[in-house]
Amino acid sequence: MGLGFIAIAAAEAAEAGEGIEEVVEVVRQAISNTHLLAALDTTKYGRSGSNRYWRESEISPRDSKGVSYD
Repeated sequence: MGLGFIAIAAAEAAEAGEGIEEVVEVVRQAISNTHLLAALDTTKYGRSGSNRYWRESEISPRDSKGVSYD
């Protein structure tokens, strides 16, 4: 849904007559305000699979570039 909200924000800015620079700024702000929250019933399959990112994220919340959000 996050990408949809970003697209809506961009469309609303463009429809309001904003220039491309302003629309890009609206998109950048929307991206920085977009977060993901996942509620899982179990982590059974994430732990047993070969998904390296999942295992690393259990240690510390980091993005794929190693930036910590603690």
